[in-house]
Amino acid sequence: MRKILIIVLVLVGSCVYAQDTYYTQFFANKLDLNPAFAGSRYHHRVIANYRNQWDKFNNPFMTYAVSYDCYMDNFGGLGIQIQQDRQANGAQITTSMAGVYSYMMKISHNTALRFAISCGVINNHLDPTNLVYSDMIDIDRGFIGGHDGSSDPVVYDKKALDVGVGALFNIEKYTFGVSAKHLSEPSIAFTTKSVIPIKYVFHAGAEYPISFNGLRDVAFTFCPLFMFQMQDDNKQMNYGFYINKFNLSAGTWFRQNFKMKYDSMIFMLAFDNKFFRLGYSYDLAVNRLTPAGGNVHELSLIFLFGSRKKSHRASQVPCPRFFGKQNYLEL
Repeated sequence: MRKILIIVLVLVGSCVYAQDTYYTQFFANKLDLNPAFAGSRYHHRVIANYRNQWDKFNNPFMTYAVSYDCYMDNFGGLGIQIQQDRQANGAQITTSMAGVYSYMMKISHNTALRFAISCGVINNHLDPTNLVYSDMIDIDRGFIGGHDGSSDPVVYDKKALDVGVGALFNIEKYTFGVSAKHLSEPSIAFTTKSVIPIKYVFHAGAEYPISFNGLRDVAFTFCPLFMFQMQDDNKQMNYGFYINKFNLSAGTWFRQNFKMKYDSMIFMLAFDNKFFRLGYSYDLAVNRLTPAGGNVHELSLIFLFGSRKKSHRASQVPCPRFFGKQNYLEL
């Protein structure tokens, strides 16, 4: 039985990475969404993300990400991102690290086009010692431990080069972006030559200030957004909106998966001030997986610090303007 379990997991390691992790708060994981976001703020920016998927299965899918980016005057933007996806309570771990460079082309005083490239390494790791085997479970007493691992296979580990590109166009309160990830089609499978397919993304958003009775003061801002991504024959679309008032943001949107039929209604709350932004989202699955697997929780934390002194040229360079107050969530 335990040999069968090991074989299954090795085969899973050969094919499960046909799809990337899909973040609920994709707008708050900027370098993953589009490397052209590197340097889109005049601050130094640090972002941390945490995702717990299908919580009723004892944390089968947990994802962590952290990134840093900054604007370099007359040069462009630089960034770095590290991500880790843990499956089966840490038995299988995929880690990626990439550096990003973006270049900005100013078209007018409120219009800009950005291009970017990311390059890094991705590593797939499987440790059989973290698995639960049949001889560790008693039919009457449950988990008893005491597994003899002398005949278990060795640890599996494989690395590959990973390359991506992106472009970002913004004009006043509108922003449009495209990106392509895994252009090198890295192979991190253990027993086959299967590769990670290229992932294509298109995203768009806007910010509309809303006021009443002809008043000039903005009562709140309304921010619709849209994201479509395709990887191999899997297609997914997200569409919804956010409302911002004072230091609070609230939003809802729908995730539509065209192949797996794993659709979700998503709800988000966020708080921000001058120094940081904290967001929480909850995915409510609307199919049969809901009672069995549970739902999805995600946290994002964004820090802005050390605002760079702008030169005369830099002060006229447009930046994406979403979620106006501190512009934490510009798309």
